[in-house]
Amino acid sequence: MDIASLENHIEASQRKLELLSNGTGDLSQNDLLLDATESLSSTLEELSVSIEELKQQREEIDHVYEIAIRERKNYQELFEFAPDAYLVTDRYGTIEKANQNALSLFNIKPDFVVGKPIFSFIADSQRSSFRKVLAESSEKKEHGQWKTEIQPRDREICPAQVSIAPIYEQKELKGWLMIIRDLTEQQQAEETRRALELEKELNELKSHFLRRVSHEFRTPLNIIHLSSQLLQRLNITPDFKQQLHDRMGNAVRQMTQMIEDVVCVTRNQSQVQSFRPQPIDVKEISLQLIEEQQFLKDGSDRIQFECELESFPISGDPELLKQIFGNLISNALKYSPDESIVKVKLYLNEQHLVFTVIDKGIGIPKADQEELFDCFYRAGNVVGIPGTGLGMAIVQTALQLHQGKIEFESEPGVGSTFTVKIPINCPIPPQQISKDSLR
Repeated sequence: MDIASLENHIEASQRKLELLSNGTGDLSQNDLLLDATESLSSTLEELSVSIEELKQQREEIDHVYEIAIRERKNYQELFEFAPDAYLVTDRYGTIEKANQNALSLFNIKPDFVVGKPIFSFIADSQRSSFRKVLAESSEKKEHGQWKTEIQPRDREICPAQVSIAPIYEQKELKGWLMIIRDLTEQQQAEETRRALELEKELNELKSHFLRRVSHEFRTPLNIIHLSSQLLQRLNITPDFKQQLHDRMGNAVRQMTQMIEDVVCVTRNQSQVQSFRPQPIDVKEISLQLIEEQQFLKDGSDRIQFECELESFPISGDPELLKQIFGNLISNALKYSPDESIVKVKLYLNEQHLVFTVIDKGIGIPKADQEELFDCFYRAGNVVGIPGTGLGMAIVQTALQLHQGKIEFESEPGVGSTFTVKIPINCPIPPQQISKDSLR
């Protein structure tokens, strides 16, 4: 029975009792007494049932209340002891509640965090973007996640990831639940992982380097050894003796070049590459290198040099420029037939020195072109031709110091064209080359 019916029942019983007490009405007094008694008894029964229902409802309410208390306690414990910083803010970012990890992250006491804007704990460089993301999330009323930097009190800035979820009250945005995760340990672990990977890669490069150098040294050493044995014979002709001397000289020069390449790579991997720019004449350097290369090739006149200017002064490091030009000319001669011509062009294009080497050699396969400047890498079509795979890596590193660049076009069986561009009037301060430069 609902409350309204119970009230009607009670009012009817009251009226009958009044009639009985006043002695009025059409019914006899005994009938009134009987009727009133029955009505009162029925009302009392209904009242008893209602009381039982109310007790049950009260027990249910108490049970729900206990559950709510436990849930609130559990939520509070989760909030307080969560592994990340948990914050509750209003819709504008003013902190209303913060857990223990938030206080620890911000390095602040509980009394000084409530009422503070969350932006006061964000690094200066990140505040603008933080405000922008929060404003956009407020307009869209949606979840958000991004990385930022936290500025704790009296401590160093630390990287962090922020996740936010909207808090609604009657479908209206009232605030935000923010979870801030300190990424310091994760970042340190990532740096350690990268360092281990780099160390592993360097160890592999060293092993590969030792294998390659030992292999490349074996050929000139065998030439020197065999030639020295032949020179000990008494019945060799003067021409053959000169030929043996030339072979030994070429073998020594080949070993010397490999040692210079190794020293250059080792210097760049272990410390800052020295860079000493000064006014130099690149035409003079080019002519010297061409003369040296022609001498190494038994005086053969295979290099065709083109330069319209009498002199070509620029600012650069002469030793590094020799490495750039020398490696390109040497490669063009080494990877092209003995009877073919190698063209070397030197000219000015706006504010850049342009150095071009053109050969009609074996070319570079498409599959090898992307890795051409990697340390120790050699194309698949150079089997039987001596080399360490260091020359182009050295060229690229030397060009980086000059703020220059290199481009090339190549087709297997047709030849290659390498073009180097270097600023001529750019004041270049000493720079550092990282260990990643020759990899």
